[in-house]
Parts: sequence; C-alpha cells; structure tokens
Amino acid sequence: MSLGDVFKIVLTAVGGIGGVAVIIGAVVKFSANHIAERLSAKYELQLNKELESFKSGLEKKNYVSKVRFDAEFDIYRQLSKSFADMVKSVYAMITPGLSDQPADENARKEKDEHVYRDANNKVVVAQDTLRSNAPFIPVAFYLLYDEILKLGSLQLYTFRQRWNIGSLETQSEKEHLERDDYKRSRKMNEKLMSLNDEVRKYLKKLDVSNENVSHND
Repeated sequence: MSLGDVFKIVLTAVGGIGGVAVIIGAVVKFSANHIAERLSAKYELQLNKELESFKSGLEKKNYVSKVRFDAEFDIYRQLSKSFADMVKSVYAMITPGLSDQPADENARKEKDEHVYRDANNKVVVAQDTLRSNAPFIPVAFYLLYDEILKLGSLQLYTFRQRWNIGSLETQSEKEHLERDDYKRSRKMNEKLMSLNDEVRKYLKKLDVSNENVSHND
C-alpha cells in the first residue's frame, strides 16, 4: 500500500470530524517510519557503490607523510568520539530502562527534556564535526557518517512528538514508541561499529613515509 493510499483512507475515515490536525496526529508516527525507509532506500545504492569503489583502492599501500597521517588520524578520532557520544545519547533517549523512569509525572517530564536536550546537543556536535572535516575524508566515509547522522535526527523527531500540541492523540499515544523506533537506535550503533572497522582498515593501509613529502602527499 502506498503512502497516497494511506492518506486517502485516513481522509475518508476522519473527514467529518477532524480536518488536517486530526490527519497529522493520526499518521505522524507512520510518516516517521516511512521517512526512515525511504531514506535507507535512497542512500543504500549510492553508499554501496561508493564503498565498493573505495575498498578497491585499499588493495595497495598509500604512501603518505607523517604530517598527513597524523592529521587524518586526528580527524577520525574526532569523528569517532562525536559519533559514539551521539549514538550513546540517542540510545539513552529512545530506550530508557523502565526501572529508571520516575514515578512522579513532573520528574518524568523533566527527565524527558533532559535526555532530549543532551541527545540534540550530541547530534549537533557530530554534525558540525562531520561537516567541518568533509573536504578531508573520502566520499564513501562521509556518506556513511551522514547516514548515521540522519538516523539520529530522525530519532530526535520521533521523541519530540510527545510535545506536539497540534496532535489530537492522547499524551500516552504521543509518547508511545514503535518497535521500529527501538530498532533504529540499534541500527545506528551497528552502522557505526561497521564504519569504525572500515576506517581502521583504511588507516592500516597507510604507509607512513620517512621522507618529508611523499609522491602521493
């Protein structure tokens, strides 16, 4: 069933009692999951193509100066830390332990705001780190980091629906997380672990030249 078919069904069901606000509230979570699926499909082919092309270039040694190696190493260390922090914070936001939830409603709301702000800040830091280093890393790596970043942004969108005053869902319904939301957090972690392996292989292929300047530098 296409997204257009879903909207037609929803329009028929609620046309007499709600209008646009009802439609938005009814399909917002479906839309979030649909966006995630379309994002994955859109970038999967491009990512695979770029990664395969990049891997083929790793079959032979790349001779670089120590200055360049140290600079690249520092870039990947920054990316590794900022993205690991982002994944950790997003995971804590989307998959909190039930035993950690305060019984008091005001305390629970305060905690929700805290974990959201923390995750949002970590996403911004990861985004800034990636964008500022974009010219200095391979396109294949950039696209893989960017895909993880998009999943993190989508998790923020999903979580903040609990504060969507335009939705006519109950507060409990707005706070309810779907199975796909939890899976998306795990997917972020898996993608980062896989990307770290690729970066590790890349750095291992770099042969530091003893000369001040190498022919590939």
